[in-house]
Amino acid sequence: MDINYDLKLEIVKNEKATECIQDILNKINFERSIEEIFNNKEEEPKYIERYLLFKAQGALGCNFDCDKTEIVKTFFEEKFHYKEDYFDTLISMQYIWGMMLRILWKKDELQKIPKAQYEEWKEKYGFYIDKNTKKPVDRIKNAQKFIYELSHLEEIKETLGENLYRKFEELAHIYHTIGNMSPCPQSPFNQEKGFEEGCYDRLDLFMTTEKYEQNKEWQEWFEKNRDSYYLEKFIENDLGIEIWKIKKSILIEKEKGIIDKKKIEQLKQECEKYINKILQIIEERGKCLISKDYLK
Repeated sequence: MDINYDLKLEIVKNEKATECIQDILNKINFERSIEEIFNNKEEEPKYIERYLLFKAQGALGCNFDCDKTEIVKTFFEEKFHYKEDYFDTLISMQYIWGMMLRILWKKDELQKIPKAQYEEWKEKYGFYIDKNTKKPVDRIKNAQKFIYELSHLEEIKETLGENLYRKFEELAHIYHTIGNMSPCPQSPFNQEKGFEEGCYDRLDLFMTTEKYEQNKEWQEWFEKNRDSYYLEKFIENDLGIEIWKIKKSILIEKEKGIIDKKKIEQLKQECEKYINKILQIIEERGKCLISKDYLK
């Protein structure tokens, strides 16, 4: 298996997700077609475009997920004899991408699309009932952030700067390769990790929560499998500490109307370093999974 294969390319095999993506592209009159975005032949693929469409179709209830694809299931069955159906994407891109956009560009609540533009979508994509609150959740409202960003990518690129935007392109690619996919404990582990407040879908942060520490089955699973699936660097790391410190300082100053350009540039540089570390961890694990003895 190619450790650099972008699993988002598998989305075109899913009829429901493909139809949803086509609806999105048509709605915003996007300049590129689904065939142009999701192909493996371009010299410079637009991975962020793929990523935002992937997130939007998920928010609209189409639920294509890279860690549930047949290619991932087959890989772990053939290579590790894993025959269960529980998988997880280890490191999330959204928390770092979303955080940087909120600080440097626009807050989530400002990334809105006029409701009138999506009236005809209500029946098709509609609502779902939140399992915790038992209240209806507007799928279109959840998806609009990703659609808005897709239609403002040039503005985002200018805000982030060429270097940082290029790093996010790399992350949007490597994030959905086999090195970031793994078997995991049975449901609801994946869901709980994804929705636990303050964890940003990060495995290392989730493992410090009370919810994880109270679940013996999850702890036993990782004790048994952390070495087999090369999870050590995803569990024990202090990635991003400097980013959070600078972020906090910038937000405090923003409240006072102060914009410190030096700190903003420092934040961008630390973000690039953070992404480089993530890329290295994922790529090294991908090599380990393929060869099983790459680091030994």
